[in-house]
Amino acid sequence: MTNIYKIESIGDFLKIPSDRIHVCLQEMADHMAEFKAGLEALGVEPTGAEIKTFTWEDDGKNDLNITLNCVDGRSATVKIIRGEPAND
Repeated sequence: MTNIYKIESIGDFLKIPSDRIHVCLQEMADHMAEFKAGLEALGVEPTGAEIKTFTWEDDGKNDLNITLNCVDGRSATVKIIRGEPAND
């Protein structure tokens, strides 16, 4: 069974079992680094953009699905499917 955790505030990390928090944070860090590198490669400056939530699926796949919301109402969703289990 896969557990899904929606992170809207720092306190939401406390919903994750203590033995899985490190895995969640590592996946989040990897995703943010890849997302930022993609923006940099495209020459996009993320001014006025924010990520309001992060949803972590504890399934071992280490996939990325993140939505960037801009202040002008536009949004973009990036999905990266790795297809292999993450190293725990």
